[in-house]
Amino acid sequence: MKKILILFFVVLGLFFTSLKVHAKENINIAFTIDNNYSTFAMLAINSIMINNSSESDYSFFVIESDLSDQNKQKMEEFVAKRDAKIEFIDVDTSIIDHGYDFFASDQWNGRINSIALARILLPDLLPKSLSRIIYLDADIIVIKDLLQLWNANIGGYPVGMVEDPWTPSYDFINMKKPYYNSGVMVMDLNFWRQRNITKQLLDYIDKNIVRFIPNGNSLSYFNFPDQDLINVVLKGNIKKLPKYFNSSRQYWYDYGTDTATIIHFVGHGKPWIYFEDGPAYKVYYNYWKNSELKPYYYYYKFYKKWGTIFRDMFVSFKNPTPMLFLKVLFIPIFIILETVFFLLPITIPLLLIVFGLSFIKKDFQRYTKWFQTLFVLINIGMFSYFLEHFRMNVYGLHWKGYFTLIFSVFVFFYINAFIYYFGKENRQKYFVLLLLFMIIHFIYTMVQIFT
Repeated sequence: MKKILILFFVVLGLFFTSLKVHAKENINIAFTIDNNYSTFAMLAINSIMINNSSESDYSFFVIESDLSDQNKQKMEEFVAKRDAKIEFIDVDTSIIDHGYDFFASDQWNGRINSIALARILLPDLLPKSLSRIIYLDADIIVIKDLLQLWNANIGGYPVGMVEDPWTPSYDFINMKKPYYNSGVMVMDLNFWRQRNITKQLLDYIDKNIVRFIPNGNSLSYFNFPDQDLINVVLKGNIKKLPKYFNSSRQYWYDYGTDTATIIHFVGHGKPWIYFEDGPAYKVYYNYWKNSELKPYYYYYKFYKKWGTIFRDMFVSFKNPTPMLFLKVLFIPIFIILETVFFLLPITIPLLLIVFGLSFIKKDFQRYTKWFQTLFVLINIGMFSYFLEHFRMNVYGLHWKGYFTLIFSVFVFFYINAFIYYFGKENRQKYFVLLLLFMIIHFIYTMVQIFT
């Protein structure tokens, strides 16, 4: 009996010693944002934590410029719910840009400011106890665990980055390939500090500050100040990372949807500005609508876009083009269409009430004008949505956009004309068909919007 017990404990001991005990990784992530990007930084954080299959411990460092207390509190609560840590570090960007606006050109339209350049200060701003950081732009969504990126081998280099598929061209400097995108960076902080790289970058700005100030000629200044700066100063000292760590929205399919870790919405096509229907956008909206940040989705989709429309229009006045007149002409038309669209929740119940009254009083002829007026309003409202939906899909070159426009034109002209003609012979059937059609049309529209 004693031998059996000894044998049992020996086997048990061997079993436990054979188990590999994996210590949790501590992964450090940095963002540089202002108040305009706090929501989208939270969406990025949410996607990181959802895909944390390695159960790593995360610490988020938010380098910010005058971030409001309200946004800080929202982010703190948001991160705390996900059992992660967050720290805010306020920075005065004038030490980089000396008070100039490096992002004043029309291409940025106020979407970004000098806080974007603060990424070059990370080794000096972060605690000296940190030896590695992953820097992320806020216009990304993470779809796989970041552990592989965190453990990426960048030995002998201060930073690891993914090559950009596009290289800018300037008159004053020859930007040769490889040219790297600075939206995702793995930084060796100790290496960076030892080589005093931040000072090298700041010195370059000081000596060439005229090249960072927009002057109307896009070939005579850096169009992408933060990215161009890093590429120029660290030429030959950037470790090339696999492209699936920073898959731009346009090339996501080319990179392979199964291997991509991060989708990056580079350029003008931000998901909260252009509500497109492409595959990368669907992924982003799926994460957005399945988080507690869902109300912001509808806020940006239906309200915030007006600010973008008017801002783009007024910016175009600074640089008049042949299209400016058409833009100005189109705005009031678009306002009318959109206003009618927002009245749909009112016009649909009114249609039902009018139908009920005409049915109770058995006087369909008396309510004909009411029906026709409401019918026109509802159709205009739905048509305005389809037009906008089509515009966004054409931007994304998606087949659904063309189908939607064809369907909308068919509905608006052919079916309306058919029902109106049929209604002349039998008004009661006309109203019943009209009501049935409008309910189906309304349901279809709502499904398009909210799914």
